[in-house]
Amino acid sequence: MNRPKYTTLLLFFTIAFIASFILAFVPLEKACGISSATCNAIQTSGYESTAGIKNSVLGIIAFSILGLITLFHIKKPTKRKKQIIFVGIIISSAIVIYFLYL
Repeated sequence: MNRPKYTTLLLFFTIAFIASFILAFVPLEKACGISSATCNAIQTSGYESTAGIKNSVLGIIAFSILGLITLFHIKKPTKRKKQIIFVGIIISSAIVIYFLYL
């Protein structure tokens, strides 16, 4: 088993979860700084939500699910969990590339 690999993934999912949580619930002035026009422009643009749900909330949901599946996989590895984690990473990577493109 690749325990260090999945532990590292769990760490990344946790960091992404925390970042999403901050973006969802911390006021922009505190998260970005008092006079950050760029952060405010991004967080209030037409791309701030998908299907009416803030992207940061979607991030909280996605990264908590991926983190839990990864944690359960570390405890008791199965092929199915490994496949779900792999698909989650592929989908997350595609979304990240799309947002970087924007």
